[in-house]
Amino acid sequence: MTEPLVAGWEPATEVLGEPWSALSEDVQDAAVRSAVHTLWALSGRQFGTREIVLAPYLRPQGLGWYEGHRFRVALNAAAAVAVNDGCSTRSAIRLPGPAHEVHEVVLHGEVLPDDEYVLDPDGTLVRTTGAWPVGQDVYRPIWTVRYTAGTPAPAEGNLVLGRYALEIARGMVADPACRLSSRVRDLTRQGISMTFEDPDKPGRTGYKPVDDWLATVNPGRLTEPARFTSAGTRHRVLAVLP
Repeated sequence: MTEPLVAGWEPATEVLGEPWSALSEDVQDAAVRSAVHTLWALSGRQFGTREIVLAPYLRPQGLGWYEGHRFRVALNAAAAVAVNDGCSTRSAIRLPGPAHEVHEVVLHGEVLPDDEYVLDPDGTLVRTTGAWPVGQDVYRPIWTVRYTAGTPAPAEGNLVLGRYALEIARGMVADPACRLSSRVRDLTRQGISMTFEDPDKPGRTGYKPVDDWLATVNPGRLTEPARFTSAGTRHRVLAVLP
């Protein structure tokens, strides 16, 4: 099966048994992709990952605009790390994220050994054997970081994702066992009344196991997570990898 549309989601289809395994691979793939995209959007786009290559920018501390400009020019002209003067070196940087995993740090064209840095749980990349270069020209970077940004879907999210994908697949092959609700809200048959939630209701699917989970992770039905930016942030994303 090909990769889902949004990385960071792993549908728990192994618990679905024969109803899932009896479906063709093409139907499974289409159902998973549809389910992932729907749950990613309705959960407020808070779960999902992407691998990026970043040219980080660390502002020299204690320098004014003019001194900082001269510092950056000298630094990039010499293609050297920051001078260890106590105010223009920094051993930690908070990666835009959340940062999930660092794959590679390249410094002056050389891959930095893994034991020379550590990623803290809060997304701070700490240099354990020195300091990171500061004030670099991010359009001619002397150091870059390749890492996975974002938050993988939790186990319970992957569980309901698998169940939702199964129901979508059943609908695709016109399986009468499909439990996705129709647009009908009220139905009376032989004295028994049933009410179905409208699947077009904003922020919900109409499938109770999925909607119960969505209500816990996105009760406000937000369309995207809150973002905080700083006017002093000058990082440059060099690539977003598939």
